[in-house]
Amino acid sequence: MKNSFTLIELIIVILIIMIFSTLSFAYYNDFNQQTILKSEEKRLISVIELARKKAYSSDLYDPSCSNFLGYQVSIDSSGSSYSLLFNCNGTFQTLASYNPSKVNVTISPNSVNFIFPPLGVGTDISTPTITIKNTIINKCINVSINQIGVTDSNEVLVSC
Repeated sequence: MKNSFTLIELIIVILIIMIFSTLSFAYYNDFNQQTILKSEEKRLISVIELARKKAYSSDLYDPSCSNFLGYQVSIDSSGSSYSLLFNCNGTFQTLASYNPSKVNVTISPNSVNFIFPPLGVGTDISTPTITIKNTIINKCINVSINQIGVTDSNEVLVSC
């Protein structure tokens, strides 16, 4: 009776381990990209909610502002960044700029502004849906914004 493994047995075991390792790495990468997409969605929603709440409460970023016109969230023309802006007398001051955490995440539509005036009077939401896309896994999340600026997302990844 032999007390050792044959070469064929060792090759088969190593092959099985390699197959499982490859599959688990592929699933891990997909899971990681989905997590990046969901975290970017949450960050965009929190910026929109912050702008809405600051405008509705007439929170002045600059106390010397004599003609407060609200806050705005602006998505740039490339869809690669967005900004939180303070509007005083028609002049916008950038409070914070946000770039998606990875270069493979884009936001559409591009060149969109969400305007939140003081006390919510005349809120301008001309684009009711924002799509955040991860180009590596080709998945998207849609964020809906109603006419008073309340955001909603079901966090379901869809193919895009």
